[in-house]
Amino acid sequence: MLLSFVSCKNDDKFFNLEGSVKGMSQQSIVLEELGFNETKLIDSTQSDKAGNFVLKGIYTEPALYRLRMGDQIILVVVDGQKIKIRSSWDDVTNYTAEGSPASNTLAAFMKHYISSSKEMLALEMAADSLNAAA
Repeated sequence: MLLSFVSCKNDDKFFNLEGSVKGMSQQSIVLEELGFNETKLIDSTQSDKAGNFVLKGIYTEPALYRLRMGDQIILVVVDGQKIKIRSSWDDVTNYTAEGSPASNTLAAFMKHYISSSKEMLALEMAADSLNAAA
């Protein structure tokens, strides 16, 4: 009798995402993976009174995730096994991510995008004012 064993390669990795949002009250934190056609709940927790929290999950390759804290969100790329997010409640999109180079790149992009969008909105409003006065 000949037995053959097929070995399955399992590329799943565990990750811890530690967060600290200065000035955030105690509340629910939700971590969701953003896919092409679906959003998948990964983990949820309650922050402490100082705005600290820990979320955990499993990933096989880097992917885009959303941290939801009430009506605020932070976009994070999970590309490491130990990620630390630091932010402030008055501007959560201005964050740093230790252990996730892609998250820092994404944060810089979003900061530039938001700034550019505000400038474009101001220009549109000025153009509308000029058109209304003419």
